[in-house]
Amino acid sequence: MTLRLSIFVGLFLLLTLWEIASGLRTRGRRFNHNIGLAVVNAGIAKGTFLLLAVVVPKNYDFGLLTSVDLPIFLEAFIGVVILDFSIWLQHRLTHEIPILWQLHKVHHSDLSLDVSSAVRFHPLEIFISTLYKGTVVFLLAPTVETVIIFEVILSSSALFNHSKIHLAPPIDKTLRALIVTPSVHLMHHSTTVSLQRSNFGFSTTLWDRMFRTYAKPTNEDFPVGVEGLECDSLAGLLKLPFRSE
Repeated sequence: MTLRLSIFVGLFLLLTLWEIASGLRTRGRRFNHNIGLAVVNAGIAKGTFLLLAVVVPKNYDFGLLTSVDLPIFLEAFIGVVILDFSIWLQHRLTHEIPILWQLHKVHHSDLSLDVSSAVRFHPLEIFISTLYKGTVVFLLAPTVETVIIFEVILSSSALFNHSKIHLAPPIDKTLRALIVTPSVHLMHHSTTVSLQRSNFGFSTTLWDRMFRTYAKPTNEDFPVGVEGLECDSLAGLLKLPFRSE
């Protein structure tokens, strides 16, 4: 956990400085609200992990990866791939299932993306997400090292692709053949519903290409957020899923 947190904080600060140096950071209180949600969510996630540690047996022989005898590096690779797909699927479901969308739209309500947008999630969504990931880990039974590697990739990718940085077009085009760049994920945050239901990947574009939910980035400017939805306070973000339309 210490290693993952250190990498997360270091990358967060690096990307924040990059945004400031490039003059692209959007000023306003939203940054503070996003960080406030991150602090609350850190406690929620830690508490949920502790709950899972009590409920889920520590020693068990059940699990996909325990049923096969593979080299440790291959086992870790398969574990990371399966975990990554499970998060892609979870993200898609948050857009398909109304009750999950009510929670997830807190993330999409941000009207300007930067690195802080990567931590803008409702605490209830974090709770459900942690239970979901815990269930997948239980069924998969990967090594602790595999889970840590995956979490580092997931959190680092989210910070990178939400950040307000511009890559040179040739570099961006090359990277997005495999990696979710900021231009790719920006499409997902468009106010256009059809685009919101594309580019669900956090780390790789392969799942979206495979399941035909990939939308190629354009050079056009477009608004981000949820049409007709605006919230400018931390309390409002916490209440947002329960507001009547």
